[in-house]
Amino acid sequence: MARYETIIVNFDEKPGEILVKQLRMLKERHKGRIIAIVEDMYSIANARKWFNEHVPGLFEDVISREGRTTGNLVKDCCKTYGHDETAVLFIGSLKEGEEAPAFKVQNPKDMLESYNRAMGLLQGYTQLSRPIQ
Repeated sequence: MARYETIIVNFDEKPGEILVKQLRMLKERHKGRIIAIVEDMYSIANARKWFNEHVPGLFEDVISREGRTTGNLVKDCCKTYGHDETAVLFIGSLKEGEEAPAFKVQNPKDMLESYNRAMGLLQGYTQLSRPIQ
C-alpha cells in the first residue's frame, strides 16, 4: 500500500460524518497531513473556524484553490511541503479535462459507497458469527 505524506481534500460542501471518520483513519494509517482546499481566499477564515469547531485537529492547513487546476494545486503543495506528487492522495472530483498523472484521486462519493458496502458486509458477518441459540 502506498504511503501518502499529504492528503488533499477539496470541499464542495461541509464534510459528512462518514468522510470525517475516513479522513481520521487515513491520517492515522499514513501518518500524513491533511489539507483542506476551499475555492477562494474569502472562504479560508470561515472554513478554518468551522473545522476548528467541528473537527478539531483534523486539518493541518486550509488553502485556497484560487482558480488553479488540480494538478497545479498539488504541485504547489508538493513544493511547499517538499515531497513528490506520488506521495499525494487527492480526495475530490477532477474538473472536466483535468488529469492526475502522478497522484492518486479518490471521489468522496465512491468512498462513501465503499464504506457503506464494507459496513453492510461487516454487519452480515457479525450476524453469521453469533452463536446458535
